[in-house]
Amino acid sequence: MSTLPHLSCIIADIGRWDKSLHDPLLLDLKKVEQLVVSRGIGVVMIDFPDACKVFDASLSRGYLDFQSMPNLFGFTKDGIGSKTIFKVLWDRLFTSSGMLFADSDVNDIFFLRQLLLLYKKVDMPCPDSNIVKAVSEFQGIESSMRKATLLWNTIDEFVPDSSLSVHDANLSEPLFGKRKLPFRLLEALERVLDFTFSEFPLLDPNSVVPKHGPGSVSDLGTGKDKYQFPNWPMKLSSVFEFETFGIPNYNFIGDLEPSDQESYAKLIAVPKTLKSPRLIASEPVAHQFLQQGLMGWFRKNLTKTLSQSINFLNQDLSKDAALLASRDGRSCTVDLSSASDRLSCWLVERALRKRPDLLRALYAVRTTNVVIDMCGISDRILLKKYANQGSAMTFTLQSIIYACICVAALLFESGGNFTTRRIRRSFSEVRVFGDDLIIPSVALVSVDQLLAYCGLKVNHGKTHYSGKFRESCGIDAYDGFDVSPLYLSNLELTDDFSGLSSLVDMSNQAYLKGLWSLSEYLLAQVPQKYAEKLIISPRPLGGLYLRTYQNGTFTKTRTRWNKNTQSVEGLLVTASVRKKQGGRVSGQDLLHYFISEELYDKYSLPVDAFSISRKRSFDYRTRLKVRWVPLRTSV
Repeated sequence: MSTLPHLSCIIADIGRWDKSLHDPLLLDLKKVEQLVVSRGIGVVMIDFPDACKVFDASLSRGYLDFQSMPNLFGFTKDGIGSKTIFKVLWDRLFTSSGMLFADSDVNDIFFLRQLLLLYKKVDMPCPDSNIVKAVSEFQGIESSMRKATLLWNTIDEFVPDSSLSVHDANLSEPLFGKRKLPFRLLEALERVLDFTFSEFPLLDPNSVVPKHGPGSVSDLGTGKDKYQFPNWPMKLSSVFEFETFGIPNYNFIGDLEPSDQESYAKLIAVPKTLKSPRLIASEPVAHQFLQQGLMGWFRKNLTKTLSQSINFLNQDLSKDAALLASRDGRSCTVDLSSASDRLSCWLVERALRKRPDLLRALYAVRTTNVVIDMCGISDRILLKKYANQGSAMTFTLQSIIYACICVAALLFESGGNFTTRRIRRSFSEVRVFGDDLIIPSVALVSVDQLLAYCGLKVNHGKTHYSGKFRESCGIDAYDGFDVSPLYLSNLELTDDFSGLSSLVDMSNQAYLKGLWSLSEYLLAQVPQKYAEKLIISPRPLGGLYLRTYQNGTFTKTRTRWNKNTQSVEGLLVTASVRKKQGGRVSGQDLLHYFISEELYDKYSLPVDAFSISRKRSFDYRTRLKVRWVPLRTSV
């Protein structure tokens, strides 16, 4: 039996499509298995994805850079060698000299990418050495950032300054590799930033509805009540008064008072890939509380101008734009490297120089220090960046600023005056979702220059502007077709709902992508007592189910007619969530109720006081449960 059964299934699926490919790929599989035995699982989790980066770049450039391929693939200096792994597919896509065939089959591209990326995101602990490397890069980025002009790390001396300008750093330093940018390019950026943030309404702090996020916080242990704030800094209270946001009414003054001390954020490494972790920071609970509220305010008041480029709730618009760009070539997809870690206070204070109300609010909810304590590294950093990943404001703020940079570059390239009408129209030609940018190809050079000037860095390896390949927001597109691979999330089934749900979900994804051998292999791992209750349906159901392209619902499990809901129900495997609950201080209980009332009022829903009061949920336990679920739901 193959030691890489999932890869073996992919080869079987390729053989179903083209029988001539099966035997050569099966021989290559044996080579790969031997490499995994001798070098470890990193062969398919690191080296294969690295090879795919080179392949994706070749789809954009039109030729394959053999020298950039990992050595284990067996490429020669001159091209594809007789021992090259997956040679039969490489030969169908490239000439002997490495030029991409103009009529390359999109199926060949999909299957080769699937072979290379199948194991990229398997959930496996990242080695400490890789975590240390990522932390060192984090520290290096922070130390190299431009210093802010305003006093972001003080309590009483932060005074917004409308005279700040993005021109302030436009110095010619040829000896150090820097180049002075055209005046009009920076003028366009300044004009777009001023106009964009001027469209937001005046911020009334009392209109901000705070809330707690689902993640951990840096200054409370597991099981602690987030409504019992251990600290409320004076800086936070300078905009969001403690008496208004930290307690339910004035009778509770004295339990906690604003402090000169500010809690710190804590850097955490969370799984991403075996090659590198994702570094985020858990924020202090009071900061995170208002960050969530301020984020909600920005999104609620997102202007019509920005809404042409940004939709925080729907990535499909960016996916559709990437598909279109891969077909007509008019737009390019730009990816940024460590985008969150490079958004400096220097840039933020200039972007919002005309909006002191918004800038003060962003200053108030910002955490100034991050502590690192992992893998033998101990450090405390006074931040130059605006915020770490983990701050609720990071994604929203960077999306808006990056959209402005893209529009400014487009205006500069198209010439003419930077009128309000042209600015608004230009936002319709740009799509931004975090650090995923889609812009007209004519603006790429200016965007690259502006981003570098602002202290940001384009990931050129994942930026595609020529050829027929584009990638953005989780979709990989070639000539208008989706060539995104299936990523395995784990290699072994765990006996909880998360493990079973992940397995069924991977099986469904494989089925929808035409990888039926892999889908069947994954499904065969589901225990029989659960497998017999997996209903086949073309529509989402309220439990675990199998997807199909056919109309109608098919089931071997028991069904019944529910006269109360007038619907057919079936026995499905679902999640049973039990909450661990504990008592709560009455004052924080009341604060929770008032805030929930604000949130529910936004959606015209009633508030059940008894569902909020007296108890707080601080941990969850999920178990498998079989229950009756409606079989006909809306699409």
